Amino acid sequence: MNEMLERAARGACALTKQDPDEVLVPPEGRVDRGRFPEPRWRDYVDDTIAVLTALREPTRAMIEVGQIAAANGVVACWQAMVDEALR
Repeated sequence: MNEMLERAARGACALTKQDPDEVLVPPEGRVDRGRFPEPRWRDYVDDTIAVLTALREPTRAMIEVGQIAAANGVVACWQAMVDEALR
């Protein structure tokens, strides 16, 4: 799991007012090999992947602000493009 995917999944979980670090356990008497125990934020990974995949292709506006911000480095470029996506 990469850091950005985990950060985004934790953010999505927190939006639901749930504790991302709450550990999920299987219901009584049920055994799910490999699924439990794990933190609640992992329930949001698939949705997070879908959102990040949709953001993979920048809009024209994102490209324009990215080109301007690129003179200040890759981090400034990335942040400007994400900020534009959030408008």
